[in-house]
Amino acid sequence: GETYRTYAKLWEAQKPLLVERFWQDILAERIVPAREQLEQQLSAYRLPLDPDTDILPVLLSVEHWHKEFSLRDEEMMEYALRNAAAEIFLKDVPGHVIRDRGGITFVLMYLQGRRIPEEGEMLAVCREYIDACSRFFYCSLSCYVGDPVPIARIAETYHALIEMEHNNVTAMKTVLFQRSHRGVP
Repeated sequence: GETYRTYAKLWEAQKPLLVERFWQDILAERIVPAREQLEQQLSAYRLPLDPDTDILPVLLSVEHWHKEFSLRDEEMMEYALRNAAAEIFLKDVPGHVIRDRGGITFVLMYLQGRRIPEEGEMLAVCREYIDACSRFFYCSLSCYVGDPVPIARIAETYHALIEMEHNNVTAMKTVLFQRSHRGVP
């Protein structure tokens, strides 16, 4: 039993990394899993999801640090930003805060059996987060809110959000919705 407990502890400690890797593979389309594979992986990673669960992604983009940080401090601040994101965005909704392979931070909200939050609610949560980051972490950031999609379609939404971030050169500390960008070149 002792060995098992040791491994169980290790697994719990490793789980955030494994979950992050799972999502990195999905977002990078390294795995475009068939439904069965996806079900197996979700249960292997102990994710409370089925393939049809809508995932609501939010890209968090740091635009500016208001303090000079050493690289180590900046990494610590980014870690703090991710923790704060988990506390604020995932208060009432299960999900994970992950980084993609390029180091961009995403909140993934799992809407398993839940209604889709309205734009106004998402706006309020994003504002709360933007204010907290400004007050406690000396940075300006923007939130890009994606459309809720099942896992099989999350890569498209992910690319759309990255493009939105890429194209936003003017607005800072703002909240942008993928919906409102639809059809906009």
